[in-house]
Amino acid sequence: MSRVVWLSLINHPLFPIALTLAAFQVAGWLYRRSGLLVLQPVLVSMLLVVGTLLLCWVDYGTYRAGAEPIALLLGPATVALAVPLQHNIRRIRQLCWPIMITLWVGGALSMGHTMAIGLLLGWAGVEHPAARA
Repeated sequence: MSRVVWLSLINHPLFPIALTLAAFQVAGWLYRRSGLLVLQPVLVSMLLVVGTLLLCWVDYGTYRAGAEPIALLLGPATVALAVPLQHNIRRIRQLCWPIMITLWVGGALSMGHTMAIGLLLGWAGVEHPAARA
């Protein structure tokens, strides 16, 4: 493919939307085909998009501006999750304590892992601004 055609393709206003939708379709196909939980479509599509942006030398700001229509649809999609939650409210109430414990443990573990990785990479901590005075 010639350089001019390639540049016009990745600079097209619909490129970020097409890339996002194509990556999600490929990731969904891969997940259904493999059945592996590690290959969740959202995770795999994110990795595909990031990889493509790096390979094509497209900065995130350009991608984000072009994919804004998809980002605008995330709000209504999130609100639409309330309907299935409402239909399963009895089951959610039954599992309230296991859900709460899982959220607390997951939050604590993620904070701990983040701090451990930071310390391994040489993070010395953040000094509180009042301590400088």
